[in-house]
Amino acid sequence: MLTSAAIEHALDEIPDLHFRIPDADDREFERTLMASTMTGAGFDHLPAEALDRLADIQYEAQQASYSASWPDSTRWIIERSARPVGRIWLGHTGERLHVVDVTIALAARGEGIGTRTLTALIGLCDRCGVPLALQVATGNAGALRLYRRLGFTTTSESDSYVSMVRSPG
Repeated sequence: MLTSAAIEHALDEIPDLHFRIPDADDREFERTLMASTMTGAGFDHLPAEALDRLADIQYEAQQASYSASWPDSTRWIIERSARPVGRIWLGHTGERLHVVDVTIALAARGEGIGTRTLTALIGLCDRCGVPLALQVATGNAGALRLYRRLGFTTTSESDSYVSMVRSPG
């Protein structure tokens, strides 16, 4: 059965990575992660001060939206060598695990952190017989390639997002 404890155990089993609940000191790291997703999204022409303010607004809106949409969800800071390298936010219903958000810091992308995290969650979902679902921005070609390589299939698509699921195998 898919439980919060089972999710935590699956994350704890990933070598070289540590997952912990964020605290107030993590706000700037999480906001920086949010800002990193805005690069190349049409905001590059803005002055640094305006871009920084927009990142603050987007961060607060994202936190509120995810919390409202997934009230029983949990988010973790991903650490490697005691340094934050990403964040994952998961919601589950017992019948499905949903990746609400996963973002890896720019300096740590391409090092397999996202792949290893998702692979552990896929293994858990396979053992529990539940699907793993997520949404990704249509313009995020790297993430789309990763998700397809890991066996996710598209369930719906809009101008902004692609909804995907990986059925238990």
